[in-house]
Amino acid sequence: MITIEFDHRPDEHQRARRLYYRKKSWFAHGDKVVASFLLVGGVGLVSVIGLRWWTVIWFGLAPLEWFNVLSLEPLVVRYKFKRSAKFRDRSTLSFSEECIHYKTPSIDSTLDWSLFVGFIEDDELFLLLYALPRAYAVIPKRAFRSDEARVEFRELVGKKVTQASP
Repeated sequence: MITIEFDHRPDEHQRARRLYYRKKSWFAHGDKVVASFLLVGGVGLVSVIGLRWWTVIWFGLAPLEWFNVLSLEPLVVRYKFKRSAKFRDRSTLSFSEECIHYKTPSIDSTLDWSLFVGFIEDDELFLLLYALPRAYAVIPKRAFRSDEARVEFRELVGKKVTQASP
């Protein structure tokens, strides 16, 4: 059994949202297409109409769209984080071969591994993906006591979650 305990941090939930978006959302590719259209549109406007503020603005918007800076998602994540009681409490997660036990002062729940359909990881977080779109459990790597515990967790998830992906 692997047991971790941690406090939720808004910046980790922001990072989790960006990680999920980058790895699983088809919109991530759409940003590049829209940015390309903005750039091409800007070139077209400048070549047909000339240099005006409203023809040049597209050149500034294109890189912002390319890197997803124009998204309202960070504000939405912060809003949801502040209003969710479960993120104010310290969480304890215990992972075993049979299930995941999730405990806070207000929640005591046992989750079956079959609820999870995927796994994403970066250098700071693990995300266990639910079957619902944009639904995942955020597990910060800082909560693990050692690299060995992280490796053990990764192996357990690899066995229990059917579509584990790095």
